[in-house]
Amino acid sequence: MKSITLEGVLSILKFEVFGSKTVGKSHVVNQHTASNRFDNGKRPKQSGIHDPEAIEKLFKHGVQHNKNCDYKGAIDHLTQVIELDPQHAQAYYHLGAAHLRTGEFHKAIDELNRSLILEANNAKAYYQMGCAKLRTTDYKGAADAFRMVVALKPDSYMAYFHRGEARESLGDFNGAIEDYNISISINPKAALPYLRRGKLKVSINDINGACLDFYSATELGAPEAYDLVKKYCQM
Repeated sequence: MKSITLEGVLSILKFEVFGSKTVGKSHVVNQHTASNRFDNGKRPKQSGIHDPEAIEKLFKHGVQHNKNCDYKGAIDHLTQVIELDPQHAQAYYHLGAAHLRTGEFHKAIDELNRSLILEANNAKAYYQMGCAKLRTTDYKGAADAFRMVVALKPDSYMAYFHRGEARESLGDFNGAIEDYNISISINPKAALPYLRRGKLKVSINDINGACLDFYSATELGAPEAYDLVKKYCQM
């Protein structure tokens, strides 16, 4: 398999990052928009940071609300941060994460795009972007986002797992199995990659291989695996 540098991946995916599309709606955020502080009728233009300490306090409160699963509180505080400092990349990132957890996937993608314009090497933002695009069935966009995650953070077994899901949904079964294999090699104690790989093997009629995966998932405590063993693996 041909290797690719991080710079190469960033170059390849530059268009996707700044001009992503999701099902039923187009979300385009470009560098010109960023340089104009996202002045698109949704973000008020500010002449500068008025009180850095107050902004940081609002930001920390917003992050804490996210951690406490108070996503409305997080959205309120982080929106205030962005109104005061439209160049606050981390505020966009955490705001996108809050929208993702409330099921507002299109809003999440918008905010994560803005975060990535300002902070292009944020693996966590790409990961959240991939998750949002999976939920909007933009599987190519999701695969591209997770490709960025593994370029920036090669030990992210969940990024390989989710990219496998996206590639499987695109019909790239060999690519999906490759990603599940890598995910398992990074973290052999995670049940989900075994379970998902086993289900894919059933779909391509590799029952013996599927059963090996279901047995592994059973040993790792995945409840669903017990039923799959009974269905496919007991003669």
